[in-house]
Amino acid sequence: GGEFTVLSKTESKSTGETTGGGGGVGGGGGGGGAAGSSVEIKEGEEEDGKMKKKEKPFEYITKENLKNLIYLIQEEQAEVIALIVTYLDAELSAEVIGSLPSDLQLQTALCIASVKLTSEEDVYKIHNQIKKKIDFLVGGIDAFIKIIEQVDNRVRLEMLNTLEKQSPRLAKKVRENIFMFEDLANLPDQTVQFIMREVKTDQLAIALKGANAEAVTAKVMANMSEGGRLLLKEEMDFGRPVTQQQIEEVQREIEKTVKKMEKERKIVLKQVVSGEKKGVEIEGRLQKLDLGEEYKTAETAQQTQSAQSTPSTQQTQQSPQRAIEYYNAGITAYSSGKIDDAIHYFQRSVGYNSNFWQAWQYLGSCLYSKGRIDEALKSYEKSLAANPSNTQLKDWLNNEKQKRMTAK
Repeated sequence: GGEFTVLSKTESKSTGETTGGGGGVGGGGGGGGAAGSSVEIKEGEEEDGKMKKKEKPFEYITKENLKNLIYLIQEEQAEVIALIVTYLDAELSAEVIGSLPSDLQLQTALCIASVKLTSEEDVYKIHNQIKKKIDFLVGGIDAFIKIIEQVDNRVRLEMLNTLEKQSPRLAKKVRENIFMFEDLANLPDQTVQFIMREVKTDQLAIALKGANAEAVTAKVMANMSEGGRLLLKEEMDFGRPVTQQQIEEVQREIEKTVKKMEKERKIVLKQVVSGEKKGVEIEGRLQKLDLGEEYKTAETAQQTQSAQSTPSTQQTQQSPQRAIEYYNAGITAYSSGKIDDAIHYFQRSVGYNSNFWQAWQYLGSCLYSKGRIDEALKSYEKSLAANPSNTQLKDWLNNEKQKRMTAK
């Protein structure tokens, strides 16, 4: 078989396998000789084939070490990546594929869709070599982020400034993946409102006393009722005196609260680029979908319709199952700020289910954020046509069209 590049990244030559020799054991008294021999041979086989008997391929891959896997396979061929992800849980598979460049994503998807027979030996060869390396990768952006999230503001800014001078590209990537208290000022109003429900007024008052909190204060005040603003201002003006260290400690606690809410999918954090256009998002938490009864029913109906279609009119065979798979991949990309990849996945999703209103709406939001306004409005209209009860989207669309008419 062909060589897998993952095997040569950090690998030295492996030692040859030892094989058990002939007779094994002597006959142990009374009729126990044959039974004893059988047990010994069985144990020997387990020694040689332990991985095959006791461990499913790649079952050691978890959310905790998934990024290490992504690093190890980043230069692999699509066939190898496809083999690995077919053994992973759907959510982990989506994250792996979502991390790949667009062209490699397509090649990997085609490999997954093609049925191929591979040998157990090849599967376990990749399994074993990745397992040897996956827990011994040290450093990396995640390790740096864990450290930088724990230090105080002064040290954090010094680290980021130093990184910016040495590697602007890496500094930008780190900055996109950490959340700092002052980033609250860049979040959507609805997200800020969700966060404020989890933070006590006295905590917020202390955090807003920091020198870095002017923009955050304006954002918070804009998202409070008149009574809430008065209460917060009173707490800030007349609350107990606090030191700079105490302010930073409270700000850090709020940062942890925000990250916890993101992890629980109550909110979506996305670094908003200055001047970036923003469309309308689905209310509530961002979540992936399962194939529910409504989609199973729709799939049966659409398969019947597809069977009646002529080849010339049938472009992409409708499949709600595939639509949800691409939608979930789109959600993963969208959550990571990979908007171009998200557009690709949502487009594939609606190709498989033209009535999938959630996918149309997220596609509209992604297109809008990229400045592709006309395409975004068409996507929003298709979402609304599939789900006319979406008053949030209906109102937003009417306002947007009115603004465009006024601008003309």
